[in-house]
Amino acid sequence: MRRCLGNRARAFGLLSPSTGAPILAMLLAVSCVPNTQPLWPALTGESAAGPAAVPYVPVAAIVSDWPSALRLNDGEFEPAALSALGAGYSRLAERLRELRADLSDVADSIASSDRRLQQLRAAAADGSTAYVDIVARIDEALRATPQPADPLLQRRWRQALAALDRLARDDADLARLVDRISADVEIAAEIAETLRDDIDLSEASAAERTARDRLLGDADTAESVLAAMQKEAAEDLAAKRAYIAAERANLQILRLAISNGEPYGISLAILAAAGAAERIDEAKAPTPGDSPLVVIRFDNNSVRYAQPLYRAATLALERRADALFTLVAVAPDDVMAEARDHAGAVRQTLAEMGLPAEQIAETDWIDPAAAGAEVHLYVR
Repeated sequence: MRRCLGNRARAFGLLSPSTGAPILAMLLAVSCVPNTQPLWPALTGESAAGPAAVPYVPVAAIVSDWPSALRLNDGEFEPAALSALGAGYSRLAERLRELRADLSDVADSIASSDRRLQQLRAAAADGSTAYVDIVARIDEALRATPQPADPLLQRRWRQALAALDRLARDDADLARLVDRISADVEIAAEIAETLRDDIDLSEASAAERTARDRLLGDADTAESVLAAMQKEAAEDLAAKRAYIAAERANLQILRLAISNGEPYGISLAILAAAGAAERIDEAKAPTPGDSPLVVIRFDNNSVRYAQPLYRAATLALERRADALFTLVAVAPDDVMAEARDHAGAVRQTLAEMGLPAEQIAETDWIDPAAAGAEVHLYVR
């Protein structure tokens, strides 16, 4: 005899506790499985003695634009043509020619830096596209024909990691470019300051005054172009580093997905990062009678809890990124050791999904009324 999750939503607690509406179709659209296989673990948003129901999971908790390509700025920067100087032979004219030569070097550096910036952007775009293509194929295969520890997907995962490593190699070059542009900003600013404040015009001719003013305008323009390029290059570096850090976290949960043969989504670390600044060190510990976010009942040796656990944790972190989680092993005294082992395994699963260690606590309660080994997950 076979059963389908779509026809057993109420029996397995996959209804909204507030509206009774079925949970999203993508949660329900799974293949029928034999009765001998556990369809879902016992998951509940109520106490173990209460009605079985998991929190309603919105689309935002399941669907994202991952994998997505790295997005960088697209500004292009050209040095402005420098004003011509007269052929005067005064000390002032000679000084203006010296400053114009310095400014010409700055203009050459602007052109060179822009070429390098565009090269690095193009390389990053190509590397990101290659990485996303590999990850997308893995995710597509997990959704289409999931198979635990698929050797092909494991090989593709290693390819994705290598692609991400290649993408990160240019970070040092981009950082050096940012430093170079920053140095040129200072040089252009010094030239402008010299022209503005250190040039004695008391005996200058009208032509020399005009030449100084034009050259000062050129210096100000160069400084402005360089400042804009510095800003974009620094933003590109920050965006690239953040992208790579996020994708390393996503690769970690993707490895777990391949191992389990089921798709998840983005790393919990990315959702949790938004609340890092507001996170408190301690939260009120749960007590018996409090309503858990999830209850997992280990009534056999093959309870597959990772998928619904991920979705419940995702929902909690979307509501509050600084949420703190407590895992509680609940069991009669004679099976408490088994319950603690299961709690440790659940904690490890959450860690592999990216949940930071500082957001997970662990304890245990002896409950003679418990049917067996259980793990309750509470959120504060």
